[in-house]
Amino acid sequence: MKRFTVIGLGTFGKNLATELAESGAEVLAIDISEEKINEINHPNITAVKFDSTDIKELERFGIKDTDAVIVTIGENFEALLLTCVLLKELGVKRIIARANEEIHKKILKSIGIKEEEIITPEEEVAKRLSKLLLSEGLIEFFEIAKDYEIVQIRAPKNFVGKTIRELELRKNYNVLLVTVIKNEKAIGVPDPDTKIETDDELLIFGKDKDIKKIVY
Repeated sequence: MKRFTVIGLGTFGKNLATELAESGAEVLAIDISEEKINEINHPNITAVKFDSTDIKELERFGIKDTDAVIVTIGENFEALLLTCVLLKELGVKRIIARANEEIHKKILKSIGIKEEEIITPEEEVAKRLSKLLLSEGLIEFFEIAKDYEIVQIRAPKNFVGKTIRELELRKNYNVLLVTVIKNEKAIGVPDPDTKIETDDELLIFGKDKDIKKIVY
């Protein structure tokens, strides 16, 4: 069982701790507010009240041995920063930290937090919602690496009635068709002669710029 520590139980931290626990992970949830600690109620979560800027408390609860520590303190960047510094001193192998502003990102990177481990919840939510609103037919998307993503889209009108072979997605759009979803069920590896129908959904992998040619 994987073990995680979540420090800061605001809306984001609380939801993250709960999601991790629901997925079967063991979670240590920390906050300085007793009220927020009392809101946690899950058998996989151990919620404790203490100040995460106290290195003795961090040591006492064995935080160094968890798979990752996610610092989600939202309103007090000074406390977040000091917590991260102390976690680095303790030798925590993976630290993920929240940043609400661009300057916070720069400061966190300067103390050795990896750029890909700095999260900006509000920015990510805004980016996701904007993309879903602007992209007609886009149902869901997952960023795999820089500029690459997997998207789930409704079958475009100009695809309907054509077979996968006829569409030649790799040649015409430089994307890979992962599968076709018919009646909410994926058909597995699609046969080249599979015909695209009106209510089908497609799971496609490729570069963002190439996928835009299909869904925008």
